[in-house]
Amino acid sequence: MIEGVRSVAASDLDSDGDQDLAVANGIGGDLRVLFQAQPGSFSGPTLVLGGSGLTDGPLYVAAADLDGDGDQDLVAANGGQNLTVFFQQAPGSFQSPPLVLGGPGTTTFPVSIAAADLDADGDEDLVAANSDRDESGNGSNLTIFFQAAPGSFQAAPLVLGGFGVTDGPGDVAAADFDLDGDQDLVCANGGDIFGNGSNLTVFFQLRPRTFQSSPLVLGGSTVTSGPASIAAFDLDSDGDKDIATANFAGKDLTVFWGGR
Repeated sequence: MIEGVRSVAASDLDSDGDQDLAVANGIGGDLRVLFQAQPGSFSGPTLVLGGSGLTDGPLYVAAADLDGDGDQDLVAANGGQNLTVFFQQAPGSFQSPPLVLGGPGTTTFPVSIAAADLDADGDEDLVAANSDRDESGNGSNLTIFFQAAPGSFQAAPLVLGGFGVTDGPGDVAAADFDLDGDQDLVCANGGDIFGNGSNLTVFFQLRPRTFQSSPLVLGGSTVTSGPASIAAFDLDSDGDKDIATANFAGKDLTVFWGGR
């Protein structure tokens, strides 16, 4: 049984040419992979990854080739305050135990992950949106783990934002918003108990591994009330990236058109 589903990702996880599903089983405390046996049928056995002590309270799951070997790996953001990466070793088979990134004080209640080449070196890096703060004031920020070698990430992440800048970030996306050839970041800040946030913040990349410290702020409590999810696509086919956000408190969607 899959209990407390918090996130789902679709990808070809056994290299057979069709799309499978990976589920973050929040209450069950693990990841479940449902392989597509034939078109539209997921009747085969479910693969269970992680569990207690490995994926505690997974809230988000994403698929990407994180070791450059041509197949799809999985990464989970766990309420236990870390990220876990399961590398695919053979079609439908994943490494255990997983690679653990972050931890208390570094990835404080991560709720979303984006995989993108954030330093233009040809491999996938990871950025986590950490929605909460701990007693020491750590968190409510973005943490970027750069891939140093295939399947190996720097232990100390680059931290962006923080209290007063990215308040309660609930989602993060990567795209080239200024059309300079590198990846920028946008996060949806749901807000905190002090009334900060309820906006979007865009961090433009200045050069590899260096982002503007003062992001562009979009929206606000009357425009993007409690933004919870974000997507960056060219929605008007004019060649640049637009931003759409789903606003939980506002019960609406807002679209910010790039270049307008």
